[in-house]
Amino acid sequence: MSSFQSPPSLRNKKPPIQVKTSADKQSFLSKSVPMYLFLFTLIAFLTSSFLYFRHMTKSDSVDVITDLSEVHDPKVKVVREKGQNLTNALLFVEIESEQTLDPLKLKLSNYIAQKRQENATRSVSVYVKDLNASMYLAINSDSLYDPASLLKVPMLILYLKQVEKNPNLLSKSFVFKKNPQNKTVETITDKTLIDGKSYSVEQLLYYMIVYSDNEAFWILCDNMDENIITEFDKKLSIPSNIDITHFARTDKHYITNVNSVAHYFNVLYNASYIDNNMSNYALNLLCKTTFRAGILQGIPPKVIVAHKFGERTLSYQIEGRVENLQSEFHEFGIVYLKNKPYIIGVMTRGQDSEKLQNVVADISKIVYDEFSH
Repeated sequence: MSSFQSPPSLRNKKPPIQVKTSADKQSFLSKSVPMYLFLFTLIAFLTSSFLYFRHMTKSDSVDVITDLSEVHDPKVKVVREKGQNLTNALLFVEIESEQTLDPLKLKLSNYIAQKRQENATRSVSVYVKDLNASMYLAINSDSLYDPASLLKVPMLILYLKQVEKNPNLLSKSFVFKKNPQNKTVETITDKTLIDGKSYSVEQLLYYMIVYSDNEAFWILCDNMDENIITEFDKKLSIPSNIDITHFARTDKHYITNVNSVAHYFNVLYNASYIDNNMSNYALNLLCKTTFRAGILQGIPPKVIVAHKFGERTLSYQIEGRVENLQSEFHEFGIVYLKNKPYIIGVMTRGQDSEKLQNVVADISKIVYDEFSH
């Protein structure tokens, strides 16, 4: 069978030129787009959008910071609570200030140098943080001290953390039996527990913070898992330092610096480790502290201050006479100055505890005057 061929007249003739009219264009646009072409275009768009935003998140978003090692600026410290499933809660941020707080740092450094020349103190460390700007200054922040009663602040926080899960814990009671092994000597005392009397956890927390009672602290400490305390400090990036100069290595006598203690007050102010209700509970107790020397001496009475002191004296006997080998006095507080709250922490070492308290009071006044003007 022969194939079909068009007549010669048609084979040699060019087709006429066709001009598309506007009607023809509308007809073309009204034609349906094949489904496979639509899907291909959609997938390409979504893929490119995903890759773009993924790149932007990695490069620009602060939320990707999960570890201090990822913060490249050494003057910025970001501490987050890890291991919380899909969250990475922000505990606190510190920005070391070189300009804003420099005049204050210079005043404090000059004052400290003067007091050292007068032999009023051997060592002074200071931490001040503007809570509105998260900027802080630190002086002599590498020096280590015995925190003494300042350890009652993390103990308070850790108990309130448990109360969040078990509110009945506050009503749990313990009978106080004086333990001669708790040989810590308190030179600044107010009220203390009565031997043989029963106290609830809520009462013990009150005595421990408001009256700085050591016996209440030891009862709470004996009923707290030591691992919980260790893990808490790790979360706050607080190093574990042990005093092997004045105590046996087996005693594991804890020493710390001014920046580390400030972390406890940072998380309370931010309500970032315990919730808002528990943080308010803790800060209200700290506002009721009966100790009135130190920080409060440099601040007008009308200003609210949530604060805690710590003091320790190492002594020895010569011919039946007690001589002070070394005294330490420290105090930290959140000063609720109107429109400009701040944290202040001072740790001191010398021979005379009363002189050290006066140094803390003077530093508190210098800081308050700077922030209030």
